[in-house]
Amino acid sequence: MKKTKKGFTLIELLVVISIISLLSSVVLVGVGGTRNKAKEKAFRSEIMQFVNALELYRNDNGGKYPFEVDSAVSSFPYFYSGKNNPLSAPLENTDYTSSFNLSSAMSKYMKTLPNPRGSDVVNAAWVFVVNSPNTFNAKYRCKGDSVVPKYVIHLESTFWGSGFEDWPIAQLSYTNFTTVPSDLPSTHCFSLK
Repeated sequence: MKKTKKGFTLIELLVVISIISLLSSVVLVGVGGTRNKAKEKAFRSEIMQFVNALELYRNDNGGKYPFEVDSAVSSFPYFYSGKNNPLSAPLENTDYTSSFNLSSAMSKYMKTLPNPRGSDVVNAAWVFVVNSPNTFNAKYRCKGDSVVPKYVIHLESTFWGSGFEDWPIAQLSYTNFTTVPSDLPSTHCFSLK
């Protein structure tokens, strides 16, 4: 009598390994997309917390937002540019005459400013702009605004995909919007009068 050995052939093992590899790759693609969506939602939540903190600041400071002025004390608008890499230091307008920065101005209302979680280490993911009252300065608004807002938050959609597509695109004007403004199509924004 012949004894038959039980076991898998090499071909059977290769087929099983290839099926497992295929299923793993499908699952990893799905998890990666979910992770990006979670990052977008977390960042959007932080931006909305920042907007609420700005309103609290305004209530405590005579109806003014941080760095808002009634006269042209600066030749440029104040801006805070949050880097896409949270380890990179943000940029703030050094031409502005205030001795405070946005982090210290908002520390009572928000522990940390919105924290981008992208991989681009050079560019800004979001920018907080306080429009200067100087007539000849660049002004920013969201498409659809009928007046120049006190401040605008720009969000670079190249980093956040669909996270802010329901917000209007930003516009730029050097003529106080008396002529056709320039659209900034890759940038979504939020403004408050």
